[in-house]
Amino acid sequence: MTESPFSAAAGAARSSEGLFGSARRLLATFVETVQTRLELLRTELQEEVHWAARILIWAAVCLLASVMTLLLGALAIVFWFWDSYREAAALSVTGFFLLISLVAAAVLIGKLRHHPQALTHTVEEIKEDVRQLRGVHEYPR
Repeated sequence: MTESPFSAAAGAARSSEGLFGSARRLLATFVETVQTRLELLRTELQEEVHWAARILIWAAVCLLASVMTLLLGALAIVFWFWDSYREAAALSVTGFFLLISLVAAAVLIGKLRHHPQALTHTVEEIKEDVRQLRGVHEYPR
């Protein structure tokens, strides 16, 4: 049984449609993957902005309350010793403030150094995508 030229043309059309269909599905999958990664990036950026805003607000409240407490406490100490040890009281209060500021600066530097890097989840997902595209699969143990 011989095939007609029309059936061969129909088969070629189906195979080319299959090729274009596969390319179209591959492109759709790629676009969906990029969209997912961009949504993850957006979510992580929003989390970082919210974290920074919360930290700044609480730092400002803490700073304002601390300054008021320390200022009023320093004045009370200096006034208490006004007649007898005014200079010693003023120097002691100043030294205490210096010690507090040095400790606070050390704590702040430590907090900033140990804050996790931004966008770690996005970077990990992109690395996993690259591994899967290259055909390297890591299975959990």
